[in-house]
Amino acid sequence: MQPTCFVTARRWLRGANADRAFATEIARGYSARAAFYSQQSAEMALKLILVAAVGDHPSTRASRQLVLDVRATPMRSATRDALG
Repeated sequence: MQPTCFVTARRWLRGANADRAFATEIARGYSARAAFYSQQSAEMALKLILVAAVGDHPSTRASRQLVLDVRATPMRSATRDALG
């Protein structure tokens, strides 16, 4: 059985992928909405990496801070494997 953080991370990955797909679909006519969903997708992906690595994520919505947090977090091979 996988730890809860991996289950949560996989659920968020599905959500991030759905947001990315939606942003791609609407990009042709609605650039502001596409930008919003693209940012949402990236934010969810960064947070899921942190959840899988350390079991939690900061409550910030600042993408720059999330990138810095991910870069500062050591990744275990189990984390990389769980995220597939």
